Amino acid sequence: MLCWHSASELESPLLKWCAGVWAARESCTGPKSGTARAARLLGNHHGQGTHRTVVGASRQGISMTIERAIDPMASPSLTLVLYDGVCGLCNRLVSFLLRHDRRDQFRFAPLQSPLARTLLNRYGLNPNDFDTVVVLAGFRQPYERALTRSQAALWAIGRLGGAWRSFAIARLFPFAMREALYGFIARRRYQVFGKYDACPMPRPEDRHKFLDLP
Repeated sequence: MLCWHSASELESPLLKWCAGVWAARESCTGPKSGTARAARLLGNHHGQGTHRTVVGASRQGISMTIERAIDPMASPSLTLVLYDGVCGLCNRLVSFLLRHDRRDQFRFAPLQSPLARTLLNRYGLNPNDFDTVVVLAGFRQPYERALTRSQAALWAIGRLGGAWRSFAIARLFPFAMREALYGFIARRRYQVFGKYDACPMPRPEDRHKFLDLP
């Protein structure tokens, strides 16, 4: 349900060609008529798809936000990752994103933090549900939106660019299947990957990426 094509992208060559053919075809009814219809064709292309509804599911319910049609690699905005701070697997994901974040685009906060609770309440998500990673794409921008569970994980990895964007192929699998796999792993993450007594502190050079630290 993520949006990968920007509505403000340049017109496709096919649309330009169609507009030209349409204008020529309509010349018999007057140049203004043909030009106007061609302009409407290109104008409609730019106007469509600016907003659409994104559904992010959690175990306790469903949150619904408005998402701009925007390419994750085209946006210079920050991505905030809310994660289970005592989960071994979640901390490995954070370490992975830190290691490959070449554009300083990620910020992090544990789900147990006051900041995370405030943000989750804003989006109608359960602040006591630690089984999901939550991504705020376009953090602190007008088009900020919340993604959860498998959607959040795929978005975050896709933001890394390069070969990591190949993970987008996972979207070809049915949403229900992806969510079921995510839930299966989430329920067993402590047993398999361990659990910390407290949220690990980041390295000094990474502290600026972590919000709401004591």
